[in-house]
Amino acid sequence: EIEKQNAEAGPSARQIELDALASQLTPLQLQMNEIPSDGHCLYRAVAAQLRDGRSYTEIRNMCATMLEAEEQEFSPFAELTEDVSTFAMYVDRVRNSSDWGGHLELRALHQALKRSIVVYSAVQPKLVLGEDDGGGDPIRLSYHLHYYSLGEHYNQVVAASDGEEVTKEKVQPGDG
Repeated sequence: EIEKQNAEAGPSARQIELDALASQLTPLQLQMNEIPSDGHCLYRAVAAQLRDGRSYTEIRNMCATMLEAEEQEFSPFAELTEDVSTFAMYVDRVRNSSDWGGHLELRALHQALKRSIVVYSAVQPKLVLGEDDGGGDPIRLSYHLHYYSLGEHYNQVVAASDGEEVTKEKVQPGDG
């Protein structure tokens, strides 16, 4: 009965998003590689892309260090709240919590790593930070709004031929 209801309801928002990403990635011979959803997904995805053994905690620390070093550039864009009311507190949360990273952290990582970062999304044109950096292969990520019910999520994007990097899920149109 439940399977019948699901079939009649059509594809989920998650599946629609995955299909849209697959339609972008497949012609480029790229695929998504799933990253755990634990608040560290951005940093885990970047660490996986670097392939140099750095942990997500090292990537978080690098991000926080860049935010501190370039406070004038980044502080106007930090989302401050009652709980995180100063830029120093914001940086501490980046360094020491499992708070999600977003665009500000992507920009800081781009600068710290001196590598371009490409983010594929089902609902927006791909975001490219640092097209002309010349610092090696770009860091490729996918951004999801509907991957998990908890909210936003990042996965890494790898070459479709790079079978060793694919740990859980290849995005294919129509997979359910």
